Amino acid sequence: MKPSVLVATPTYAGKAYALDAYLDAFRALDYPSKELLLIDTTVGSESYFMRLDRLGVKVGRMEPHDHFGTTHYCALRGIYKYAVERGFGFVLSLEQDVIIPPKALKRMMKRLLADNLCVLTHEYPARPTTGRVGAMAEMGCTLMHTHDMGLALDYVESQYPLGLNFAEVLLDVAERSAIVGDLFEAQHLDGPDTPWLFRDADPRPAHSHA
Repeated sequence: MKPSVLVATPTYAGKAYALDAYLDAFRALDYPSKELLLIDTTVGSESYFMRLDRLGVKVGRMEPHDHFGTTHYCALRGIYKYAVERGFGFVLSLEQDVIIPPKALKRMMKRLLADNLCVLTHEYPARPTTGRVGAMAEMGCTLMHTHDMGLALDYVESQYPLGLNFAEVLLDVAERSAIVGDLFEAQHLDGPDTPWLFRDADPRPAHSHA
């Protein structure tokens, strides 16, 4: 039996443009022991959460924090908790606008296990509206042992509020990690909110927390 993989990511209503393609790609993955979990962080509205739920997607819900990085960390913490409670040995962090081919997960698992890696990040193309060129290697397509995800989350939390980049911490904390770009070709879908995604702060309306 193949090891179980939780495919998961934080998301919000601004990425609805990529939803159909993302769900189609997940369902087409040629890997049997997988499950999808999305964490909706849309500001002040549950409409996207309810849409995902109606589609049969396993989805959690949280209001965003004032800073995008904190929101992303808290959502990843929820994903990690879900993975541990349900016994997933691996988590594939796959952003909702990154579309991978059917063989992608199987090939990533094969490489990770064959090379005895803790973390395997696959490059994917930058989107035109970001102003970036070439390939990116961030949390958009990262396969990791659940244990190593927990170690990285704990380290980020211990250093809060320094604003550490979780992807960089993950690669540093993991004993054996690799970034590759030769296993498949991914798509990176453009959308109306693309430009702000690579800024330090989330310009969406801030939500105050008690």
